Amino acid sequence: MSDTEAVVMANLTMAEDQSYSSVKEEILKEAFYVNCSDEDIRFAQPLLVPEASAPFLTPVITTEEKFGQIPRVYISCLRDKAISPAIQEKMYTNLPCKKIFRMDTDHSPFFSAPEDLARHLLLI
Repeated sequence: MSDTEAVVMANLTMAEDQSYSSVKEEILKEAFYVNCSDEDIRFAQPLLVPEASAPFLTPVITTEEKFGQIPRVYISCLRDKAISPAIQEKMYTNLPCKKIFRMDTDHSPFFSAPEDLARHLLLI
């Protein structure tokens, strides 16, 4: 799935050995923290670490018998620039969820709207 609305994929730096990638520091706010306070951004940025490539490259094997036994819930962030709302919709439509919560936030509602996120999580 190509996500032309998101800023993350276009701003990844891949390790020479392709084992991990990082998001360029200059777009971190736009990608993850648009609705966050400067204080939250200062707290969050040092917590970001390079992301391993293996989980994206390793095939996942499921069976008809086991797949889908745990109900899925999706929290869609409507101002997300890391994974655009259009791609999020494709994801939860292709793999239907029991419940979809929509939040008018960026990619980091745990910083930008923690009370609202907690309310949604308590409903699961």
